[in-house]
Amino acid sequence: MTRFLFATIVSLFLLGTVGICQYYLTNEFQVRFTREVDDHGHHHAISNEGGAFTVRITPTFEVSKDPFAIRGVDDVEAARIRVSHEGENLIYWTNDVPRGTAIEIRDVRLPEDRVELLVEATPDPVAARMACALRLEILREGTVFADHTLWSGGGGAPIRQRIGLKLKPALRTLDRGLGVPES
Repeated sequence: MTRFLFATIVSLFLLGTVGICQYYLTNEFQVRFTREVDDHGHHHAISNEGGAFTVRITPTFEVSKDPFAIRGVDDVEAARIRVSHEGENLIYWTNDVPRGTAIEIRDVRLPEDRVELLVEATPDPVAARMACALRLEILREGTVFADHTLWSGGGGAPIRQRIGLKLKPALRTLDRGLGVPES
């Protein structure tokens, strides 16, 4: 009987001590581990109120001449990469492009909040046998407003896709999961 009584008293003492410690740790001290939200260097507001964008295209394949391409009346040579908006060419690139080389066209006017682009590119015959990717980015002041990766189907098919993009700044602030700063 004394052993049972002693075990009960020790158990109640231990549980009471744990309960008291838990109470003081959760209610009294309130330790917070938070960090300021990263702003990625954007100390000024970036708006989409019309203005010049930069269009960057990066192919993951060697871009070459399409032997079956149809040239327009005014075109001296068929485009290897072409990006058009509402029938107007934003990019009409007629030179070969090595794999991974970015092409940038600056001062492109895109006033809308949403833009629809027609993107065409011709992989070289070796790369065209498998699926190829082409990354399209629209930037302003170094901030990405839209990006999209286009894929060819492989089997020798060129990339020809119409894409719709929303033009709004991405990653202006980033919370790394450590909580938001208190205001």
